[in-house]
Amino acid sequence: MFGPRATLGGLSFTKVLGGLSKTLGVVNQIIPLYKEAKPMISNAGKAISIIRELGNTTTNRVMTNTAKNMAPIKEKINKQILNNQKGPTFFQ
Repeated sequence: MFGPRATLGGLSFTKVLGGLSKTLGVVNQIIPLYKEAKPMISNAGKAISIIRELGNTTTNRVMTNTAKNMAPIKEKINKQILNNQKGPTFFQ
């Protein structure tokens, strides 16, 4: 298997067994990694599409709600500014 005669000879039973042993060792390391990563890879497309949808809908809702809710607040602030120009109001 090793040494100067290893390259000169053809296939031998020990070389085949050594190669199979190495191959099985690599496969035994790769299979658990594949089993762990497979669900993440298969769901990655779905997750990206869900994130895009959530980003689009929440942005539109927030902008709409903010515009609607800001009008009464601005009016209230303007009234307070006008009232404060007359002088301080201690009791309302």
